[in-house]
Amino acid sequence: MELVTRLQAKGYTCVVVDQPDFGYSTRETKKTKIMDREKMFAALMKKLNGNKPWYVAGHSMGGYVALGLAQEYPKLVKNLLLYNTGAYEGSTGLRAALIGNETYMSIAGPVIETAGTIDPLILFAYTIATMDPIYTWNYDRAQIENPYKIKNSGSAALRNFSTMTVTDLDAVRKMNPILYVNGSLDLLFNAQLQQSLRDALPKGSTDVTVQGGGHMTIETHADQVAKITLKFLKAHP
Repeated sequence: MELVTRLQAKGYTCVVVDQPDFGYSTRETKKTKIMDREKMFAALMKKLNGNKPWYVAGHSMGGYVALGLAQEYPKLVKNLLLYNTGAYEGSTGLRAALIGNETYMSIAGPVIETAGTIDPLILFAYTIATMDPIYTWNYDRAQIENPYKIKNSGSAALRNFSTMTVTDLDAVRKMNPILYVNGSLDLLFNAQLQQSLRDALPKGSTDVTVQGGGHMTIETHADQVAKITLKFLKAHP
């Protein structure tokens, strides 16, 4: 939210969407008919702003979603603002067989839920994500831990990964210019994982690496990232 508040302060209306069955939203049951996330987001965008295009931002896993939305509903996306992410190329091998498997989720889900509420573990994991121990120590880690207290959070997280839309790099090349921001110390999306998307960035895109930034560059370096973002938005009104 650090970046969002800075954009709002400059007059931009920001809509922050919590993915279904994930984060702070309620958990769905097996009886719930879950709509494809891209279809759901497109419907929300049209409801809020008609058929006018949006700037669509995504961080990390949210970047996968933003890319999927742009390739399926290109007329609704003016420009993509992507932070600490890459192209989702799908799962293979054992991972592909396990993620989305109900038996596996019934076992791994509770483990993830338990781990997500152990503060020392979250402190360690988030320090790796931010690459800034002081920032992490002062961070309200309840923002990370509370969602895992909701029943079925673990299996819901796994289900989200299993339903990700594979990035169409050819479609990316045809998109409007993209803002692509990463951190030089990002251990989750390192330079190798970023490369396929970087190679597919359309002409006129802005590719910036924030020195000293980890995976949570949008929070730890919010002022710098906000300036980069505002400059891009001004150049693509």
